[in-house]
Amino acid sequence: MKIKNIFCIFQVKVIELLEQKQSSRTVANRFECGKTQINSINEKKEEIMEQWKKGMDGKRKVLKPRTSSYHDLNDAIFQWFCAARAKNIPVTGALIQEKALMLALEMGHDEFTASNGWLYSFQKRHNIKQSVLSGEAGWFHFIGIVYDTM
Repeated sequence: MKIKNIFCIFQVKVIELLEQKQSSRTVANRFECGKTQINSINEKKEEIMEQWKKGMDGKRKVLKPRTSSYHDLNDAIFQWFCAARAKNIPVTGALIQEKALMLALEMGHDEFTASNGWLYSFQKRHNIKQSVLSGEAGWFHFIGIVYDTM
């Protein structure tokens, strides 16, 4: 059988089916892939589930998470972003870049630049999508960024 790239969301479904005591052969037939590939997913299930819980994009075919050389800074910015969105504060890309520069200086990353490329990678890494946010009665329209869990 031909090896098939299985999206992360399907890998999670494979793990769930295997935990329900379905056989590897049955699951392989359902996803039209090889039994060996299903067994490989089962061997990596802890790693896959950990990445899935961290918000990995379900449409990604590879498990390798996106990384950067500023892990502490990216984590701090993402925590700030989540806190702002939890308070329904609209967050733009420019605001994320501005906050990133402020935090970078506080953390001693003087060489950090919050470029558009960095912003794009940050959004991809954390599965952040841009959308239109509307307020009550539609009187407030804002193009902002929301965190998409799928």
